[in-house]
Amino acid sequence: MRQRENDLRIEDLFKDLQVQLPSHIKALIVTGLTTNSKEVRPGDIFVAIKGSQRDGHDYIQEATSLGAVAIVCNKDFPNEGKNLIKVEDTSKILPHLAKNLYQNPLKGMTVIGITGTNGKTTTSFLIESILKTNGFKVALIGTLGFRHDGVMKYTDLTTPDPLTLMKIFDELRKKGITHVVMEVSSHSLAQRRVDAIRFDIAIFTNLSRDHLDYHKDMEEYFLSKRRLFELLRTPSPHKQAIINLDDPWGKRLLDMIPTGIVGYGIDPSKDIYPISYELKQSGIKSRIMTPVGEISCKSKLIGLHNLYNIMAATGCAYTLGITKEIIEKGIAKVQSVPGRLEPVSNDLGIHIFVDYAHTPDALEKVLSNIKTITSSRITLVFGCGGDRDRGKRPLMGKVGVQLADWVIITSDNPRTEDPISIVQEIEQGIKDLEAVKNPNYTVEIDRRRAIELALRNAKPGDVIIIAGKGHEDYQIIGNEKIHFSDKEVVIEVLDSLRKEGK
Repeated sequence: MRQRENDLRIEDLFKDLQVQLPSHIKALIVTGLTTNSKEVRPGDIFVAIKGSQRDGHDYIQEATSLGAVAIVCNKDFPNEGKNLIKVEDTSKILPHLAKNLYQNPLKGMTVIGITGTNGKTTTSFLIESILKTNGFKVALIGTLGFRHDGVMKYTDLTTPDPLTLMKIFDELRKKGITHVVMEVSSHSLAQRRVDAIRFDIAIFTNLSRDHLDYHKDMEEYFLSKRRLFELLRTPSPHKQAIINLDDPWGKRLLDMIPTGIVGYGIDPSKDIYPISYELKQSGIKSRIMTPVGEISCKSKLIGLHNLYNIMAATGCAYTLGITKEIIEKGIAKVQSVPGRLEPVSNDLGIHIFVDYAHTPDALEKVLSNIKTITSSRITLVFGCGGDRDRGKRPLMGKVGVQLADWVIITSDNPRTEDPISIVQEIEQGIKDLEAVKNPNYTVEIDRRRAIELALRNAKPGDVIIIAGKGHEDYQIIGNEKIHFSDKEVVIEVLDSLRKEGK
């Protein structure tokens, strides 16, 4: 919620929203907007939202008693006074109310949205770097939080709720930001959090199994992702849809979008493709063809999946008319991305990476890419989150033992589930796997001890991948969030090993 600096009437807040307002409240002054009844201050409007656990309509009386000037709801409440504004769906109208509250803070900005199961964060970092190299004032909104001018502010969600989102855009407007690069999650699209945004460019990276605890199946998951492309600004002076056409879901998306598409992939039939590429432990070297000619790319990022991310960023830059030279410089500036195959330097000769891979596809890509650039022994430390899609647990177990030399199964964010039960479901996938005889894996529920076990048994030249949590600096056990960072634990264990003379 935000207290307004200038007078805003209720009829201004509902401008162009085709809502029938009671005549006696149209001229009332609004001081803020909230969906939390406990945050209501005199002059605020309370929007009653039905959530997964609570229904805001049950708190209308509390909001009224705290001084709400009006209530937005989708039910009749005859005993709650005359300042009720009934709408068809409060979730759908909230983003537009938030946008009007902040007087369209996106006006004049170029907004780039990125959706897909994997690659959103890295792609956003690459695009941000290219845009900044071109001299634009750029902000980033995504899994790591939102940042501008080198300052990162953390948020709980990849794509914040509508009120928080518009508050962020308002802050960015005041800072003179011209371009915003956003990760757009399937949850935010399904819940209409970004409905008030008109994107200038939409990027689809890929789609694989994830969030099926929320979406009923892959089709529903895909349709949520597709919605980003329905929110593109029209008309547009440039192509707007950047799609990975090597992904089968990307090919489906291609058939659903009439025009303005830039496709990328490995073979030369795409608009953007690599003429040649080298994948090494030191990074990627490639020559990429675009509709306006060839670019030479040198990147510290590792693996084929990051070549795809580079192509997505290149496609975005191309549509904005950015020169090849700027694209090359912008890509080269990205040394690493927090929690995305992020290397942890050490003097023991061990190649240690912290990665966010928490789906079967992401884990397979990380391990496969590492195997293509090294013949060294690979140790994988990973677990699966509790209260989330259980179906991916055995799949990740299979991927782990098929591609790593030693797997240490541990706890991730167990939440309200028993960590041992989660591990047993991961193990079931390994037990069902006939292709791998005598799979080499160990169970260590305590994540800190699991990381230490991997490091203590490593030899110079070995590769250790600690997957699942990436940039996260917490672990959720029960309903409690405690501080825990894979990278910090690695550094602490390395320090202990040095002191022990190992």
